[in-house]
Amino acid sequence: VEALSATRTLAPESLSQWIRESQADLRRIAHSERVSLNASPTLSTTALISEAYLKFVQADARFVDRRHFFATAAKAMRQVLLDYARMQVTQKR
Repeated sequence: VEALSATRTLAPESLSQWIRESQADLRRIAHSERVSLNASPTLSTTALISEAYLKFVQADARFVDRRHFFATAAKAMRQVLLDYARMQVTQKR
């Protein structure tokens, strides 16, 4: 496993590998975010992790350490859930 603190920046390939290796922790965070925001069950935890990954890649995210990575992941997941909820409300109108 490539250490985040040693590299300061991860190439998309390394980020992808690190996310795969941290899947259990990311699933726990995704589930927690869905529960805390009372999110629609139609957006799965796997989809939430994938959307967070896309946000990281598009933003060329840089992480200082493991804690920073997971905090950023949680924030990205919250943003995805909020965007999804807004989209659902817009479609109902």
